[in-house]
Amino acid sequence: MSPAPRATCGRHARRAPCYRAALRSASVQERFWSKVDRSGGPHACSLWQGAITSSGYGNFGICGRRICPAYAEAHHVAFELTYGPIRKSFVIAHRCGNKACCNPRHLFETEWSEWGEHASKLGFPQSGPHHWSRREPEQTMRGSRNGAAILTESALPRIRRLIASGVNYREIGRRFGVTGANIWCIAKRISWKHVPGVAT
Repeated sequence: MSPAPRATCGRHARRAPCYRAALRSASVQERFWSKVDRSGGPHACSLWQGAITSSGYGNFGICGRRICPAYAEAHHVAFELTYGPIRKSFVIAHRCGNKACCNPRHLFETEWSEWGEHASKLGFPQSGPHHWSRREPEQTMRGSRNGAAILTESALPRIRRLIASGVNYREIGRRFGVTGANIWCIAKRISWKHVPGVAT
């Protein structure tokens, strides 16, 4: 099995040798936009359907290869495919306040120094009950809706029964195709906590 990719921040991903060439590729562009739900029309939020980072942003593998570390935030890719390269020391912000949105009409370029003020005006701090994922939980790609998920919600009751019966986490992970660390996170309600169950 190939090693899991090492995720990078957007700025480092854009420095990867494959990044600029990949964005010019019609197949990469097609793969990217196929993961964006634009069914709401040109003025609605276009929600990312692939993997989501812990910060709530879409995460796009530039090369589509597990061994490639070039991962970038999806809204940054949407902006660059539409408007061109992002200027140095600038970041892409959302007018709509929805981090999973990839509608270029909702995106704009701003300096890092101004981004915090913009986020504050939108009324969503980076954590707590006012975070967008708490305010709009239906927009969060939890569980099997996340494009990177291996497990499904239907597997969670079986996994939790095995945990409760004392089966080793690594053994449970082997049965379900994930790591022992993944099972530990399920047991401690760190991941898959949206599926009802008792923490151990």
